[in-house]
Amino acid sequence: MKVYFAARFERRIELVAYRTALETAGHTVTASWLDACDTDECTAHEAQIDFDEVRAADILIFFAEDPKTAWPRGSRCVEYGVALQMGKPIYVVGPRENVFHLLLPDTAFFNSIDDLIGAL
Repeated sequence: MKVYFAARFERRIELVAYRTALETAGHTVTASWLDACDTDECTAHEAQIDFDEVRAADILIFFAEDPKTAWPRGSRCVEYGVALQMGKPIYVVGPRENVFHLLLPDTAFFNSIDDLIGAL
């Protein structure tokens, strides 16, 4: 299965380990932004790559932040919206950030990446 990770850019080192775990389980992670440039160097070209990778994925995994303690904004929210519009299954790891996380009846919520990997 092809999987796209939508998360805060600052979490990419953490997500590399999750990518390894999913690839070991036989999945492909299409989020090349994990190995990409610093956010200050990114251009519209990188945004197009992210968009194309969301489209190519079978599912999107959204790494949520606690809206009371974190800064819940960024490209990950756009990636979530793209997947939502395309009707892709979306899995949320962490707390519900906003009402849009409830739009798809098959959106699944997980407390941790280990719980999600176990469900895949």
